[in-house]
Amino acid sequence: MAYTGTHDNDTSLGFYHDMLRRAQEPSGESARSELKLLRSYIGHELEEPHWDLIRLTLGSVARLAIIPAQDLLGLGSESRMNTPSEATGNWLWRLEPGALTEEVAERLRELNETYGRFADPPTS
Repeated sequence: MAYTGTHDNDTSLGFYHDMLRRAQEPSGESARSELKLLRSYIGHELEEPHWDLIRLTLGSVARLAIIPAQDLLGLGSESRMNTPSEATGNWLWRLEPGALTEEVAERLRELNETYGRFADPPTS
């Protein structure tokens, strides 16, 4: 199983922006190393980090790939579902009707097609 995130961690975009923030700190050597490795693994500068991470997930050898709606929509930390050990402010995010547009569906379909993630139709 591969996934860009779960209900207990930040969105992909929030994760990336936090990594950028930490890399700017004087003590951010670890974040700078992580950022360098991520850029090297992806093979280019990240322009749409959430879609780059979605592509990595769908391109993995995992039989099951899970992409939270927040990552499909490119939402940041403000759309995080849950922060463990925080008693308030959790489980408030809701997917708004119409948020998953045809454009998002098409991008996701193309990546699933590219990586052979469509199930074979059942045979009779």
